[in-house]
Amino acid sequence: MTTRMHRFAAAVVGLLMGLGQAHAETPAETAAAFGLLGTWAVDCRLPPSLANGYLTYAATPGGNIAHDRDFGSQRNVGEVVRASLTAGGIDLVVFFPVSAQSRQITITKAADGRVRTLADSFISANEYAVRDGVLLATGTPMPWQMRCR
Repeated sequence: MTTRMHRFAAAVVGLLMGLGQAHAETPAETAAAFGLLGTWAVDCRLPPSLANGYLTYAATPGGNIAHDRDFGSQRNVGEVVRASLTAGGIDLVVFFPVSAQSRQITITKAADGRVRTLADSFISANEYAVRDGVLLATGTPMPWQMRCR
């Protein structure tokens, strides 16, 4: 090969390696890449309630995400401290300061843009609230949520 071809090949390899390494660095960047930032509910026409919780994911200045859960009569805010894209969706680690507990939450996205929780577990106790898309307390499937704003 000529020197020019070597330089071209090296440039192409470098470009491809750079593209392979291009990924979101912060939880907020990862959530933005997934399309999670915003407010989600089962029915955006209805107010927040226990049956229609409003979940808001908002980027914070430090690159994490505020995870605001509004159930009408109950509200709490956690901080997404880790987010990673998976083949089936996005995995979040959320710290809730009120209970001093971290939860791992896995969310999937449908082709039409709706989201649904597939798993929700307490990390320290390895106890699931949601497993395989089913709310274990009731045995009902987790509902799909649409973006409200």
